[in-house]
Amino acid sequence: MVDNCPMCSIMYVHCDSRIRLVARKIRKVKAKSTGGEYPQPKFDEYNDIDLMDVDKEVLSKQVQHGLRHYNMKYKSKDAKSWFLQYLKKEGVDADKIKHVKQLEDWRVSMTYGSLAKMLLDGCPKVEEYTTGINTRLAELLRMQGKEKVEEVVDPKKVVPVLTIQERMKENLNNFLGKHVEEEIDKFFQNKFKSKFKLLTTLQVNEITGKAAGMIPDLYSQEIADLTELLNPPKEQDDMFVQLTEGYPYKKSELKKILAFYTMLAEDAEHHANAQKATRKIRVKKAPSLDKIVAKLKYKAKDDTYKIVSIDPKKIIGAQELWVFNTKTRKLGKYVAGNGFSTGELSVKGASIVGFDENKSIQKTVRKPDVTLKEFQKAGKVALRKFLEDIKATDIKLTGRINKETILLKVN
Repeated sequence: MVDNCPMCSIMYVHCDSRIRLVARKIRKVKAKSTGGEYPQPKFDEYNDIDLMDVDKEVLSKQVQHGLRHYNMKYKSKDAKSWFLQYLKKEGVDADKIKHVKQLEDWRVSMTYGSLAKMLLDGCPKVEEYTTGINTRLAELLRMQGKEKVEEVVDPKKVVPVLTIQERMKENLNNFLGKHVEEEIDKFFQNKFKSKFKLLTTLQVNEITGKAAGMIPDLYSQEIADLTELLNPPKEQDDMFVQLTEGYPYKKSELKKILAFYTMLAEDAEHHANAQKATRKIRVKKAPSLDKIVAKLKYKAKDDTYKIVSIDPKKIIGAQELWVFNTKTRKLGKYVAGNGFSTGELSVKGASIVGFDENKSIQKTVRKPDVTLKEFQKAGKVALRKFLEDIKATDIKLTGRINKETILLKVN
């Protein structure tokens, strides 16, 4: 689900175990020549105040204004620099700082970099702020940066392995931070003008349909807020008043902002649907020949008649299969057919399948020693009438193969 971030109301955070997908809340205001509506925050009044006595509601507003100030006036490289300064001041392990330092600037994010700056400047270290910094540090340590570095792992701690879903969300977070957040900044800086198309960016970066399907929800709150502002209710409550304060724009500007965020959501949804429509249907992998004949029970050899079985895998795709039961002295021939489009024999469990029940017959042999020797010498032409020449009753084959059956030959 999407909730307000405990650190500020200008961010919306998608929380799911260790992964956060961040979409920036568009509540930037027009900066004035005097420094803007939100000046650089100062925390001098907290120098001599115990942490337990801090008015968190007042502090929260100061932090929110500070985040907006830094977000408007500084860049990602500044945010990363403040974040690194904070880590060094807090005595974080040098290898961890080195890992964060080699990451791309945008990965730290303006929010956490700005928060680190305020903590450096005297902002009280209340739990939600320090926890936010530590959580972001943990996320950064799992990321691979521009250079390959040795992973910083505490041998006493087991690093959790990300699931496929978590990895996908982390990759999407990185994609948004690198390609979308900057375009949102430019949109406001260029007085609500932009040629950016999310659909093209999604296609170029080969974002999966499932990942793209998550994006509309990240901007749904912005779209809902802007829609409400453009269609104000008759009775305006405190929430609506706060909403108007958060979006101090003209109606024409609000329409442009709504159109921009609607484009982001619609492009993402279109890409997700297109990927779903063109997704290749997963074809079930054909089982191996060894697996097909694994349950077939047959006699490998017979020392009395000095005959051996062929490799049962040769049955797959054959037109004929000759078998001999050493116990009943029956010689039989399976002929492919029985309406099978392939016209080939195969094996299913302990049975032969794909044979013509009318043409597949067996006969009892009176002198198997003599008959089997003649069989082994016979060529294809002679085998065509081999069974016919045996003076015995025709018995239909059932397909069952047992431990007394020798697999003589296939054609």
